[in-house]
Amino acid sequence: MASKTLTIDVFSSELAIEGPETYAIIADQFVRIPLAVRGGVGPYTWSVKGNLPRGIRLTQDGQLHGTTTASPYRYRFILTVTDATGATASANKSIICTR
Repeated sequence: MASKTLTIDVFSSELAIEGPETYAIIADQFVRIPLAVRGGVGPYTWSVKGNLPRGIRLTQDGQLHGTTTASPYRYRFILTVTDATGATASANKSIICTR
């Protein structure tokens, strides 16, 4: 009796960005906000379109990171994550900066 190996690739559920729509930060204080993704296949690539507060950046591993000296304001932006298969998900987000 012969046997044969069968490989089945299972892909995760639909890709989505999780977490709150709005993040609150205080000017002149260091922040590190890890972003969460559900589904898809890693590794993930992140991008941002719009305005982050001055001094805050999006890291390649999916964190909003830095210290802002920006004036109090609501900064609106769109986060996009792309998975290893090329699937994408986007979410409207904002940061409220206070003093």
